[in-house]
Amino acid sequence: MELKIDMMAMPPYSMSGKYRKQFFVGLATTGTIGDFGVWTELAYGGPQKFAEADGPMDIRIPLSINEKYLQVVVGGDYTLPVGKGLLVQGQYIYQGQGSLFAPYVEVDFDELNAALSGGGEYAPEIKPAHYLYGRLGYDFTSDISVDMVMLHGVNDKGGLVRPSYNHKLFDAVNLEVSAIKTYGKGELKSIPAQGRIAVKYSF
Repeated sequence: MELKIDMMAMPPYSMSGKYRKQFFVGLATTGTIGDFGVWTELAYGGPQKFAEADGPMDIRIPLSINEKYLQVVVGGDYTLPVGKGLLVQGQYIYQGQGSLFAPYVEVDFDELNAALSGGGEYAPEIKPAHYLYGRLGYDFTSDISVDMVMLHGVNDKGGLVRPSYNHKLFDAVNLEVSAIKTYGKGELKSIPAQGRIAVKYSF
C-alpha cells in the first residue's frame, strides 16, 4: 500500500497498492540439546521499492515495508511426560520492519499537513517488533490431537490465542476445528472472536 499526494488534484490524497517481488537470503539451523529440540532462523531481504515520485508536486509515502529488513527466530521444544506426551514449544521472533498484526503504517494527517505546509518531509517510522510464541500440543490417538497456540506482541501490547482440534478422517483427509481470540489494546481489542472449520486434503 502507498499513499499518493498530488497537490494539483482535489482531493489531493489517494491510496494505491500493488504486489511486489520480494528477495530474501537466509540461514536455518536445527538440532537437539539433550531432550530439547532447538532451532534458529535468520533472513534478510525485502520487497522491490515503490516507484519514485515524478516531481515535487507528486508525493508518495509507503504505508507498507519499503526497505530491506531482518527477521530472526529462536525456538525450542520439549515433550513432557504427561499421558502420551505433552509437547511444549516456544519461540522468540524479531521482526525488523513493523508489526505482524498491523502491517500498514497509520498516517497522522495533522503531522502530514504540518510537514507539507512547512516544506519538510513526512516519513512514518516503522519500528522493529518483538514477539513471543508458545504452543501446547497433545495427541490423544494417532487420529485425534489438540493444539493451543499463543502469539504475544511485546510492542503491540497484545496478541492472539488459537485453540484447535484435529481429527484424521481418512488417510489423506483431516478435519480441523479452531477458534481465534485476540486481546490487548487498539485494533487487536476490536477484532471479534472467530471460529473456523476446515477440511484438508494432503497429496
